Amino acid sequence: MNMDQTIINRIKNNTFPFANNAVYGNPQEMANQEFTRCRDLLLKRIPQENKMLLIQMAQQTLNDLMLLEEDYEEELEQLAVQTIRDLYQVPEKIVLNAKIEDVLAANLEVDLTQEDIKIDPDRLPYLNDQIQKRIILNGLSHGSSIHIWKSIHHIVRESLGNLNERLLAECDRYTSLIGISFWITPLNIMEEQLELEKETGDGSMYQQGLAEIEFTEDGAGVQANGIVFPVLLHELNKGVIDYLLMRGLPQDTTADELRYIYQEADKYEHEVWHYLLSPVLWKTLLDGCQTESKNIPAILSKLCLLDYQELVDIFTGDIKEKIKKYNILRKQF
Repeated sequence: MNMDQTIINRIKNNTFPFANNAVYGNPQEMANQEFTRCRDLLLKRIPQENKMLLIQMAQQTLNDLMLLEEDYEEELEQLAVQTIRDLYQVPEKIVLNAKIEDVLAANLEVDLTQEDIKIDPDRLPYLNDQIQKRIILNGLSHGSSIHIWKSIHHIVRESLGNLNERLLAECDRYTSLIGISFWITPLNIMEEQLELEKETGDGSMYQQGLAEIEFTEDGAGVQANGIVFPVLLHELNKGVIDYLLMRGLPQDTTADELRYIYQEADKYEHEVWHYLLSPVLWKTLLDGCQTESKNIPAILSKLCLLDYQELVDIFTGDIKEKIKKYNILRKQF
């Protein structure tokens, strides 16, 4: 089984979206690492290398999992909330809501309005660094959520087994099949589908969940929706990590400048490339910190306050030494 050639070509020709970001400066190695992990996980669970058959199996497994989960939706929603709350020690004042919902049949709210943004050219170097910083933080959010996606077998094994012994096996099949599908599906097909989603608001196999941060007079919360439990857990994790990383937004920008940062760093087409490369970014951080998951929020809260060049310094050097240099784990030292 091989990586799709169009992905290889984009990386070799530096025509992927993060080519100007130094943290993604070795994309071929990042791609090789993550592809190998996805392939090995698949072959461990499903010894099958026929690409077309795998894609068909992914859709059938999704259908099977949806049917299997119908009798346990409320329990699975509660399990998703409790898992993420326990994992990161999320305080009760932050409301976590999770809903298993067929987002394939729902319309996604995608704002296609082109705003008239006014930017002072002298501010562009600073803003471009802020854009690259946000791409890295987005990568950590996506990467952590893919990590959770792959870890279902370990972190909720007993809970799923208590509901129905088939749930764990079906979740394992589903996550491994979807994981490899990003690597073996021609890139142009995925991009065309994402473009169609953006234009029509309709979901697909590449858009199966949503996470939104909500603010009220009483505080903040995260609303996550997913078509099946693994997606729901993924989205809820992403919402919580996004909330933690919000402190990294610059405080010295105009409204137009902030919109410009969002516009350039949060592009819809970045999604696929975060799925492909950003899990390696998250694994690099975990390897460097070697700490319990309950300490992750504090670590991210410190990381997100660093500037772009400092983040580059951390992720492109000896990360264990750089973590010490920037006192990311100062409570443990």
